Amino acid sequence: MVILPTSLLGYYWLGIVGIGYAYTLNFIIYFIWVLIMASKKYNFSYSNVFTKLLSIQITVPLFTIFAITQISGLVMYVIIALLASFIIIYSFLELNKRLDIIQSFNIKFK
Repeated sequence: MVILPTSLLGYYWLGIVGIGYAYTLNFIIYFIWVLIMASKKYNFSYSNVFTKLLSIQITVPLFTIFAITQISGLVMYVIIALLASFIIIYSFLELNKRLDIIQSFNIKFK
């Protein structure tokens, strides 16, 4: 019920880029809808750790998109490289906390 109107309005106002924004908006609405339904029907909720991870994993790409659209030249590439490095290192460290990836590599490659 939301997909068609947002896509049409996005295309009308911003052209093909507007369809991308509409898709993102639709995804956010769907995520919130599923969260509400799951919490009501199954008493489901996200942990604080997940909420923190999700907020960081969403915020960094938003900063990257901002850097791509608002900054130009070498500064843009440096900012994007720093943000990408941060998210890769952060993701690896968080995965290592939960899965002990480094220990698994040490066992396999000895």
